[in-house]
Formats: sequence, structure tokens, C-alpha cells
Amino acid sequence: MAIETKKAYAPATVSNICVGFDVLGFAMESPGDEVIAGVTSKPGVSIKSVNHDKIPTDPTQNTASVAVQAMLDKLGDSSIGIELEIIKKMPVGTGMGSSAASAAAALVAANALIGNPFRKYDLLEFAVKGEQAADGAVHADNVAPSLLGGLVLIRSLQPQDVIQLPVPNDLYCALLFPHITILTKEARGILSPDVPMKQFIQQTANMGALVAAVYRGDWELMSRSLVDVVIEPQRARLIPFLSQVKKAAYDHGAITSSISGAGPAIFSLAKGKETIDKIASAIKEIMDDLKISHDIHISKINQRGSVLMEGK
Repeated sequence: MAIETKKAYAPATVSNICVGFDVLGFAMESPGDEVIAGVTSKPGVSIKSVNHDKIPTDPTQNTASVAVQAMLDKLGDSSIGIELEIIKKMPVGTGMGSSAASAAAALVAANALIGNPFRKYDLLEFAVKGEQAADGAVHADNVAPSLLGGLVLIRSLQPQDVIQLPVPNDLYCALLFPHITILTKEARGILSPDVPMKQFIQQTANMGALVAAVYRGDWELMSRSLVDVVIEPQRARLIPFLSQVKKAAYDHGAITSSISGAGPAIFSLAKGKETIDKIASAIKEIMDDLKISHDIHISKINQRGSVLMEGK
């Protein structure tokens, strides 16, 4: 039985952000996952409970426990025992970074439990290993923003080189989650390993211009840059209503609208709360007309990332 506990929260994320496949992501304010970490007498990492029947309880397969075990391995103390209680507050297979949030929250809670031997930035190394357990790929565009907060650019993971970009003060996101599931493994599997030179050049130009735009606070340049010519065209067939949602968003003032991560979530960005509210209402009308059950989350960019929570 655990004799001491720490609880942490980690937010949902939007990854890729049109032009940054596997290298760009930002954190939402909500929804998110919670994890309680407790000290146990049994060495290693175990899972006490998970409130979702599709999440593995085998500690060698769960993103949260794999991440925490990687942290303990790096620490080099095989006598430490940690059990995890994972409280999922968002669905899986959504394109909202669900598995990343569990890993990030578990690491923040477990690190605090054992006296914070690692800086928050250094926890990313272990979070990436947790994510790899979920979809077999090595990427940090969900775990980095969920852990660190803000708008994040991952230049490299080996060695780790992660940059938090400026976030325009009035930037808002409307994140649509249609109640269907698309697993990341499947969405990655349909992608072509080859990119035509013309598309590569355009995507690279858009990525560079986006970084310039956020540093300059240039909304027009930001809008012109947030166009995905590589990934979205390949994945669009997985989301039949994507074009309708995008049109509704653009018609009501969005600077961009695209697939969040592997989907089926769709994010739209806009300047100002009033505009994003109009966009969310227009998207809701589309989804209601299609009779597709859904949720829409409106949020500014979460600058804090994963945080400890008071009490259990």
C-alpha cells in the first residue's frame, strides 16, 4: 500500500500544427489527464488502477509506467517502488495527445514523489520512451508541449534540443473532437515514405515562415504559412467531414484549420475570443447537421504544461 502520494495534471495537445509533422505542438488548457504516484515497498513501477478499459495495465506497455520506469533506470536506484493511478479525463485515439498526457503527468508526479532529482525539461527524455510504447514511433510533438507547455519546436531528440516559441497573446484554439477513433499507428501507416520535391520545398518554406511569424507577431504571415501540403492531403480521407469543418472555420475568421495529430480531432486557430467562439458555433452546427456526436474545447495556449495538484 502506498504511504505517500503526489498527483499531477497534464493537458491535451495539438501536434503537427499543419507544417510541423512530428516537430511542432502546443498545449491546451483542457481537457487533460491526472496521475497519482505513490511510494510502494515493491521495487519498480506498477499500475494500481486505470479508469479506462482500453488502456493497458501491464506496466511494460502503458505509456505512463514505461516513462516512469525509464526515469528510475536513469536514476540508477533499483530499490525505489512507485505505483500509478491513472485517471483518464480525455478519450484515446483522438489526436489530442492522450497517451502523451498520461506519460507527462506520471513523470511530474513520480519525480516530485522521489524529491525532484530531474528538471522538468529533462523529464522529456523519459516521456518520449513512454510515447514510443503507445505507437512504436519516436516523436515528442505531443509529450513536449504537454510536459513543458506553450508552443514547442522539437529540433532534435538525440541530443535533446527543444525550443519554446513565442505565443501571440490573443491566439485561441477551437479543438473539435468527433466521437470516432483513429489510432496513431494506423494514421502513420498510410503516409508515403517519399515526399515530392515541390511539396518538400513548400512545406519547408511554410515552416520557416511560421516561426518568423510568431516571433514577429505577424498574423497575416501566420495564416499564409499554416498550410499543410504533405500530411493532411494523405490523411484527409480518414475524416470525411474535414473539408466541411475547415470551410466553416475559415468562413468565420480562422487563420487555419487542420487535423490535430493523427486525428480525428480538428483544430482551428483564430485571433480573439469572439472570433473563436463564432468558429466553434459554426463547427457545432456542421456536426449537428451531420448527426455526429462530438465535443468542442476552446482554449488559449497553455503555457504551464504539466503541474502538480494539491491533494489526492
